[in-house]
Amino acid sequence: MSTETHCSRTKCKSEFSLLNRKHHCRLCGKAFCNPCSDNWLDNKHLKTSKFYNVNDMIYSKSRVCKSCYGTFLGTQIIIYGLIASFILYIIKRII
Repeated sequence: MSTETHCSRTKCKSEFSLLNRKHHCRLCGKAFCNPCSDNWLDNKHLKTSKFYNVNDMIYSKSRVCKSCYGTFLGTQIIIYGLIASFILYIIKRII
């Protein structure tokens, strides 16, 4: 059984209770309250995470914390930017 009693987010630290439930991020594994972990990612992005649960496969998305979600989105923006730059480079070389 998990021993966390408070939200892991430094800015929050709210105490878990019957009304303020604990949720675990599927990327970092830390415990967060609902407002701090109300982000969802497709499970196809989570399969390499050590906190990904086989039972999560019945769902199409899994809960992640704000920090992990922001990191994931930042990585995606960089990747898409690199792809777009490469495509523009190829187009300029052709024309």
